[in-house]
Amino acid sequence: MSSEPGQPGLDGRLDGLVEVILALCRLEFGARAEVGDEGDTVDALAAGLNMLGEELAASTFTASELERQVAERTAELARRQGLLETLLKEVHHRVKNNLQVVSSLLRLYSEEAGDHVVRDAFRQTGDRVRAMSIVHELLYRTENVGLVSLPAYLHELIAELKRGYPETSRISVELDAADLSTPIEHAVPLGLIVNELVSNAFKHAFPGGRVGRVRVSLRGPAAGVAPPVAELVVSDDGVGEPAQEAPAQGRLPRMGRELVRSLARQLRGAVVIEKVSGTTVRVTMQIEGGAA
Repeated sequence: MSSEPGQPGLDGRLDGLVEVILALCRLEFGARAEVGDEGDTVDALAAGLNMLGEELAASTFTASELERQVAERTAELARRQGLLETLLKEVHHRVKNNLQVVSSLLRLYSEEAGDHVVRDAFRQTGDRVRAMSIVHELLYRTENVGLVSLPAYLHELIAELKRGYPETSRISVELDAADLSTPIEHAVPLGLIVNELVSNAFKHAFPGGRVGRVRVSLRGPAAGVAPPVAELVVSDDGVGEPAQEAPAQGRLPRMGRELVRSLARQLRGAVVIEKVSGTTVRVTMQIEGGAA
């Protein structure tokens, strides 16, 4: 016989259902209601709650299993990413070593060459190779193998150039570089431009033991401006242009000038040479990356 409202025991059965509902709300999906043999509405509700609890428990198990699988997959991807970064670091290390060997050989050939034109050609090529090796050295040492810190790169590059031209101890070099990082495909041409301009200043701007200064400035793109254009400025307070130089060509030898323009084009940029109180070269370029 079905229980009617007010029938003894009905309140207790309803309280039992409430307790199960509260337990399910607490995510206690193992809670079950007692299903009697009256076959009334309360029993139907109890059976329905029990089915709900079973479904919730099953879905929770499925979610936990998926969460476990995701965690395992994430850990595996992290392991593979770590392995990939290790391999990339090893590649950068080996490339750096090979480039340093080439640079050293070129420097040796430069010292042994009798003709000054050949000697300068070997030396300039060695400097360019060394500029590329510094990028790989920095990527080997850094945590982020995908981006090159430009302030660190330019600092290392200028220091290396100073060591390669000991006669320039009388020349000071100032570096003011924005805190930017960029992929290697942009860092290399930028470094080669700086290498070309600074070494040219070392060789030609201060003849006869003159004392002077070279300044390297790198400004990042302005906020909200598209496309992002950075500006590199290399200036010196050395001698002006030789009289035989064509106007606006600057003190750069023709090959060096064309190389700088070619490298700037790789960065979708342009070169402007100014002749005011020495020589100033401005290079505007589009480089990817952002704050380091």
